[in-house]
Amino acid sequence: MDENQQKHEYFASTDKFLKEKGLVEVVYEGKNINWYKAFNNSILSPGIQILNYLVDKDKNILYEESLLDNFSRNLKKLFKDDLDLTEKLKQAKTEKDYLELLQLYDTKLE
Repeated sequence: MDENQQKHEYFASTDKFLKEKGLVEVVYEGKNINWYKAFNNSILSPGIQILNYLVDKDKNILYEESLLDNFSRNLKKLFKDDLDLTEKLKQAKTEKDYLELLQLYDTKLE
């Protein structure tokens, strides 16, 4: 439970994708695309670094990013062949917005 009383569940990264990255939290798991979040607290860096992973259905990491802005750029690459999603991505600002776009992308791949 976090300070906002939100429950969080973490999994070994090797259960979710092919590389060892420690513990990850599921943001979205679809049939074709998955989004996981990890937290890194290195002794050499001040504060906690949040890492976002976009993973395909074969457990390959497509993109690994620490900043949400860079994550958005990676979604743009992922959506490059879908003009509708590319346009909607321009309006996305929050994690919830990105989640909704990934869900749409995932259903279009079926």
